[in-house]
Amino acid sequence: MSSPKAPVQPDSGQDVQKWYDNLDKVYSAQLKYAPQEAQQTLDLATQYAGPIAEALRGAQEGAYPEETQLRADLLAQAQAGMQSEVPQWMRDQYQSGVNANLGTNAGSPIGADYMSRGMMQQTQDWQNQYRNMGLGLIGSQPVFNAQQPMTTNYMQQFTPQQQMQYSQQGYSTAGSIYGSQAAANAQMWGSAMGAVGAVGGGLGTGWATGLAQKSVKRLKEYMVKIGKIDDINIYKFNFIGKNVTEIGVIAQEIQEIKPECVITGEDGYLRVKYDKLFGGK
Repeated sequence: MSSPKAPVQPDSGQDVQKWYDNLDKVYSAQLKYAPQEAQQTLDLATQYAGPIAEALRGAQEGAYPEETQLRADLLAQAQAGMQSEVPQWMRDQYQSGVNANLGTNAGSPIGADYMSRGMMQQTQDWQNQYRNMGLGLIGSQPVFNAQQPMTTNYMQQFTPQQQMQYSQQGYSTAGSIYGSQAAANAQMWGSAMGAVGAVGGGLGTGWATGLAQKSVKRLKEYMVKIGKIDDINIYKFNFIGKNVTEIGVIAQEIQEIKPECVITGEDGYLRVKYDKLFGGK
């Protein structure tokens, strides 16, 4: 099984340098494409903003007729109220209060001026309440509000901080993958090392005592490579004539890379000294 390489920790200085090296390219692209994008936005707004707004208004009126009508009625009331005078009942009430407060001075020039200025203020306050109502309605967000087509400012997003953030995200992702691969390899290593004791029905004894085990390719069938330990291929196989799955190596391959771990037995078959192969003896 091959060991994965640990990811390299991002370097802030290198990230800033990469940002600097590419700044001119991004700026040139911005100069080239920003006017085109702006023109496209203008063309889209000219061609579609009106129809889209009308379509959305129609959808709003169809889905929420009561709300739409109420909004229209209130706007009409606000417009009328901004131009209206104080109703007569309010004028009478105000004049009665002023006369009561001024008493005999109510008919004097000073009283008349006070009454006139007061009525002007009453009219202003009366109209202001309708202005505020109209502003409130205008400031509310209707469902049929048209949306401007969105554009992207690439220069705004291209900053040293973004470059370092992208590198850190990539490092975190690579680190997570590396950890998973390392854990999987460690598990495979343990499984392989634990299973080699079953190869040939007696590798465990060979491992402990130094006995060499038959490991030639022609004695095996259903061979499947399941991993590597350093440069050594590990296989799953059956010995011909035995319905038992084994895990081990191929003597011919070991003879090429570690000939000192392979001997020829009295029966002429190559044998692998697993203690030497994996134990380093």
